[in-house]
Amino acid sequence: MRDDVSIFAQAGASAAVDLPDDLIMFVKIGGLTAMIGGGLRIITAFMTSPPESLPHELLWLLIDIELMAGLLALFFVARRRLGWLGNTSLAVAFLGLASILGPDTVAFGVDTYYLGAAIMGVSVALLGIAGLRTGLAPRWAYAAWVAVPVLSLAGDLAGRGDLGFQAAGIAFGVGFLGVGKVLVNYG
Repeated sequence: MRDDVSIFAQAGASAAVDLPDDLIMFVKIGGLTAMIGGGLRIITAFMTSPPESLPHELLWLLIDIELMAGLLALFFVARRRLGWLGNTSLAVAFLGLASILGPDTVAFGVDTYYLGAAIMGVSVALLGIAGLRTGLAPRWAYAAWVAVPVLSLAGDLAGRGDLGFQAAGIAFGVGFLGVGKVLVNYG
């Protein structure tokens, strides 16, 4: 076990979690995947290819898997500081991502992608609120997550759901970039 507080002290945290060396490596890799997934999510906000194409579906699959690894890494580092709200939100965000892996389907009249995306949007916003209290990552990263459902809803209310989805996707990706940067530097 090591006492790794340097990057979190720089981010404003008073203490980090002691992790064995193998988990520290997982956290670093999870941070890298969070950054790659977040960056790709931002790029996909501007893509115009047909969303049902195989390359597009494979890209979404890659992004979702990368973001799931980032959420797991965040859990290992922040679980003691996130509290009930943060840990529950993190788990629900993970399940929301898991629910949209693979081809989009309609089951029992419910569009599984939109349901999973809505669950994920609300849960990362709640995770962002919990994260703001921890100081484990830059405030702008958590604030970006808080903005996700707000931007999506604002787009819908303005009759421009496409722009709301685009803006929310960018905010979602920005949050993962910020959190991932801290995780990459953990230890």
